[in-house]
Amino acid sequence: QGLASDELLGALPENARADQIVRQSKLIHMSRDFLDNLRVHKQFRELLHDLDVPPEDHVNLFDTLDVDGGGDVDLEELLTGISNLRGDARRADIVGIRLVLRHVQGTVNALESMILEDRTERDKLRAATASIGGCTDGT
Repeated sequence: QGLASDELLGALPENARADQIVRQSKLIHMSRDFLDNLRVHKQFRELLHDLDVPPEDHVNLFDTLDVDGGGDVDLEELLTGISNLRGDARRADIVGIRLVLRHVQGTVNALESMILEDRTERDKLRAATASIGGCTDGT
């Protein structure tokens, strides 16, 4: 279970080192309900606006931020997601997505080839097994 922000701050000494803060921040997790309730607050919407997150991205905020599909959003997902939502898509964003898609497509093609090779080998083994089973050598 994650900690509320008050609990998190109370658990850290005033002179906490950065590694302590990072370690403690991994305990923060936000549920879908929490983020959905947060979205209706004017201050949160204003904060997203100030961060240059377009209003159309507010609607599915939880689904956008929960990149690992874990059912909650941790602090790292929140910070990374919000920073990626800022502003309009840039040429570098589009090129980056195309490169990732090209890599995924290559991986899928390689997997498809491996599956076809495996199927061919399996068919050869079945044929060989069937021919051995059908042989009678008199012994």
